[in-house]
Amino acid sequence: TSELYASARIAAREREFLTEEDFSRLAHAGASECERLLAEWGRADERACRAELFAFFREAGTKPAFLACFEAKEDAFNAKCARKFAACKNPAFRELASELGRVPAQRVFEAVESENYRGLSDFLAAALSALPPEAGAREIDRVLDAAYFSEREFLARELPDPLRRMFALETDLLNLGTLFRCRTLGEECLSHFVPGGTLAAEK
Repeated sequence: TSELYASARIAAREREFLTEEDFSRLAHAGASECERLLAEWGRADERACRAELFAFFREAGTKPAFLACFEAKEDAFNAKCARKFAACKNPAFRELASELGRVPAQRVFEAVESENYRGLSDFLAAALSALPPEAGAREIDRVLDAAYFSEREFLARELPDPLRRMFALETDLLNLGTLFRCRTLGEECLSHFVPGGTLAAEK
């Protein structure tokens, strides 16, 4: 079965993974020491690490919906970069674009520039259509983050309950972090919560 194959592939590559001791060293190290350790372990390039992780998911035969939950985040990130590039024409946003999504980054930029969102997910298309032309970076992030988490919640419905719960709990942690940050800064927080968790925003 695919589960047995995935387990075998994980066991075969287990020595390549960071250990509990490695994570402990990172937790107690300063910023420069973290950078040194990650470089020493071949984990300094975040983009390369994500590409390796996605390739491993495909190799291990993980459920398509599980991989799609991660690819959707790359699509949303590209949509954010494209929308910000459209506003200020800063080439840095093009350089940040990811090629790990379901839609090629160039296609996302073209969609935003032309305001023709056909080919993007319904969630991203609706969010981009709703953004006003004068939207700033924070509003772009807020609206497109909400679209991504809504899409992830939808995709996760095809996954076994433990995986659905994992994604929901991650969303809860993100929303709790947002709550504490907004209260510290004296800002309204409900509009910054993202969907898909187990805790109701009003509570």
